[in-house]
Amino acid sequence: MTELIIPKNLFEKILDHCRAAFPNEACGILSGKRGQVSRVYAMTNIEPSPVSYFMDPGEQLHVQ
Repeated sequence: MTELIIPKNLFEKILDHCRAAFPNEACGILSGKRGQVSRVYAMTNIEPSPVSYFMDPGEQLHVQ
């Protein structure tokens, strides 16, 4: 089993993003190494919906 470790401050950032998007889906990208998240990128859902999401391609390209 692979573990994903998200530090509390980054987990709070994820929750804040989800709360702001509610009732629609929130989306984002996590980055890090060896199962340890070190950065969270909140992304814009360009398909605002409570059941689906589509990340802004320009934002994705910038993050990658």
